Amino acid sequence: MTDTLFLDIEDVDDRLLLVSYALNDGPIVTAEGVSPDLRNLLSRPDVTLVTQGDHDPLYFVNMGLLVEGPWHNTMVMAWVLDENQSLKLSDLTAKYTPALVKQDTIGTQAGRLFFQKRWPLDDYDNWTDAVKFNFKAYSRKDVETLRALYLALRRRLRDEEWEAYWLTEEVPYSSLLLRMEARGMPVDLGATSTLAEEVRRMRDEHEASLRRVAGLPPCFNFNSPDHLREYLFSAFCSLPDSLPMSMDPLPSDEDFEVTKVGRTLIHGQWLFRGRGLEPTPPPKKKGQETASTKPSTEAKELLFKHGDDPWIQEYVFGFKRNDKLLSTYLDKWPVVAREERLYTHFKQTGTVTGRLSSSDPVNLQNIPKRSEMGKRVRELFVGDFIIGDYDALEMRIMAHYSRDPKLLRVFEEGGDPHALTAHAIFGACDGHDDPRRDVGKLVNYGTQYGGGARTLAMSMTLAGYPTTQSTAKGYIEIVEPFYTRLTSWKRRVIWQSRDLGYVETIGGRLRRIQSYQEAEGWSRGAYGERQAVNSKVQGSAADILRRVMLLVDDYFEGLDLIAQVHDELIWERTTRYSDNITRERLDWLKKACETGHGFDLRVPLVMEPHVCANWGEK
Repeated sequence: MTDTLFLDIEDVDDRLLLVSYALNDGPIVTAEGVSPDLRNLLSRPDVTLVTQGDHDPLYFVNMGLLVEGPWHNTMVMAWVLDENQSLKLSDLTAKYTPALVKQDTIGTQAGRLFFQKRWPLDDYDNWTDAVKFNFKAYSRKDVETLRALYLALRRRLRDEEWEAYWLTEEVPYSSLLLRMEARGMPVDLGATSTLAEEVRRMRDEHEASLRRVAGLPPCFNFNSPDHLREYLFSAFCSLPDSLPMSMDPLPSDEDFEVTKVGRTLIHGQWLFRGRGLEPTPPPKKKGQETASTKPSTEAKELLFKHGDDPWIQEYVFGFKRNDKLLSTYLDKWPVVAREERLYTHFKQTGTVTGRLSSSDPVNLQNIPKRSEMGKRVRELFVGDFIIGDYDALEMRIMAHYSRDPKLLRVFEEGGDPHALTAHAIFGACDGHDDPRRDVGKLVNYGTQYGGGARTLAMSMTLAGYPTTQSTAKGYIEIVEPFYTRLTSWKRRVIWQSRDLGYVETIGGRLRRIQSYQEAEGWSRGAYGERQAVNSKVQGSAADILRRVMLLVDDYFEGLDLIAQVHDELIWERTTRYSDNITRERLDWLKKACETGHGFDLRVPLVMEPHVCANWGEK
C-alpha cells in the first residue's frame, strides 16, 4: 500500500512563500520553505502526490526537485466525471464536499495577487505577524479541503466505474505532460528578433498604405474594433483627438473641427470619409444568441461579406496577419523565454473533447502551419528533433466508424482523401500541389463536423480561396451524396447523442453534450448536434494520441517528448543517444505510432517520423 501526500503551495513571482502538506490522514505541516522531509517524500516512487492542478508539482520540478511517485490531479479526476463542469477548487468543493466549503480569499487586483483583498503577496515580508498567521491557516485549510475533495472524487470515480480508466489512462498522462512542460522547446531568439523586424516592417508598410488610401487621421487605431467599425460601415466619420499647439502644420478646418482651445492643446475631432459598406452581422457566442447590435470586425466576416474590397484584403492579409504574428509570437517569445527555451502549459482538461490544448504564456497549438510565413516561424524552433505528423487522422477515424466504402478504399490503397474530394467536385485533380486539392481539403474539414455553407465559405475565403455561400452550398450538395455512408453515419451519431446526451469515444470515454441539457431554442440544440460528431472523432483522436505518447515515452530510450500539436508529435533527442537513432529505430517508432494504440481500426494509420534540425524542416 502506497502513501498519499496532499500538497499546496503559495507563491508569487517565482518566490515560494508557504508549503503546506499532509501525509495520508496525518497532521498538516506548514513551512516557509521545502524541508528535507518533504524532499524525501517527493522523491519516493511509492508516495502518491495529490494536488489541485499542475502548478505545484511543476514548481518543484522547475526547482530541480525529484517528483517520482504517481501524481493525482483533482482537476483531472473531476474532469473525467464531467468534462463540462467548473474545475475551480471552490466550485468542486461546493459540489462534492458541501460540508467543507472552500472560500476564495486570494484574488487579483490591478495585476497583483492579494490575500483578503488587502495584503499583496509580493509584499509578504512587510506583513504583520497576525496576517502571516492567518495566511498559514488559509494554506492549511487548502490542504484540508484538498484531502476531503480527493477522497470524495475517488469514491465517485469508483461508484461510477471510472476509477480504472482514470488510473490507467489519465494518471500516467498527467505525469507525462508535467515532464513535457518542464522540458520546454528550444528556440533561436536571435533569429526570432531578426524575423520580428522583417514582419514589423511589412506590418508598418501595410498600415501606412491603408492609412494613406483611406485618408485616416493619426489617432485612428487599426486594432480598435470601434474605430474600424466607424470607418468601414459609415459614410462619414469623426474621431475625437487633442493636438499640440506646436503642431506644424495644423490640419485644415475641413480635416479637424475645433471644439475647444486650451493653453497647450487644441481639442476637437478629425473629420474623414468612411467606406460606407453594408455592416456585417453582429458576432454570436457559440450556440447562443447575444444582445450585441454592433457589426462584427472579425476577419472571416469582413472577407465573407466584402471579400472583393481591396482595402479589406490588405487589412486582413497584410496588416492584421503580420500584426498577429508580432503580438502573439515574435515580440512575445524573447520576453517569456528562459535560457533559449519556450515553456507552455499543456492543458489535460482544456477541452471537452479530450484534445490537448496549450497556453500561458505560449500557445503552440495556433502557430501557423500552411503559409510560408508559418513555416519560417516554425523554423525558429531549432534542435535535435524527431517529428512525426499523422496523415488525415480524423478522416481515418471517420472512415473507421462510418465504413464508407470510398474512404475505406482510399486509405487502404494509400490514396489521398483530399484529392478524392477534389475529383468529386471538379472532376479532376493533378496532384498534391493542385489548388483544387486545397479546396477539397477545406471542404473535407469544413463539413466533417456538420458546418453549414456559410461557415465553409468563410473558412475557404480566409484561407485565400474567395467563396460565396451559394458556391459552398454547391460543394456540400456534391460531397454529401458522394460519401453516402459517411453522411448517414453522422446523422446516426446525432440521433443517438440526442437520445443519450453523450457520445462515446474509441477508448470508452463519454463526451457529454452540454448544449442538450441547456437548450433554449433551436440554436443551442443545433450547436449540440455539431458538437456530437466533433466530440466523437476528436475524442477518439485524443485517445489514440495519448496511448502512443505514453508508449513511446516508456519504451523508446533517448527521446524526450516536448510537444504535441494537433496530430503532430515532437521529440527532442537527448545528448547521450543523439547518434543512436538508426533507421531500424525510426521504423520501430513509426510502427509504435501507427499500431501501438491498441485499438482495432478498419483503416491503417500513417505517421512518418523524421529527424529534423528545426520544426519547419519537417
